[in-house]
Amino acid sequence: MEVHYRLKVLSIVLVLLLSFSLSSCKEEGYAIINLHGTIKDNQDNNIDSLMITIHNTKTNTQDIFRSSATFNGFDRTYTLKNAEECIYAIKIEDIDGEKNGGFFQTQTKTVEIFISDYTKRNDLLVVHPYANKQIDFIMLK
Repeated sequence: MEVHYRLKVLSIVLVLLLSFSLSSCKEEGYAIINLHGTIKDNQDNNIDSLMITIHNTKTNTQDIFRSSATFNGFDRTYTLKNAEECIYAIKIEDIDGEKNGGFFQTQTKTVEIFISDYTKRNDLLVVHPYANKQIDFIMLK
């Protein structure tokens, strides 16, 4: 019985040591930026079927998509080789006219990602720099 107890304690100690050594050897992975937000009218109703353009002004790339009724707004994730400062221009356009409760004015917001915005996100053996920004829109007719 005593031998069994000692083996059990030894195995627990080994597992703890292995866990600690693996967690301290994590390498840094790609950077992750998450941009998300809501799109509502001035009466706090969600608006769907709007065209959303997210433009990374540094790389001059665009992500263009439509908002949907199933997700109240937008939620996009972008990856970069390393953590870096970025500027995103987010434009919301009403392209279907009156179908979604009236014609809403186009709005654009600029979002800046600074190095200080990044935190660390642990994924198995990799630590990712992670920036997360909430950008909400109230659309006007």
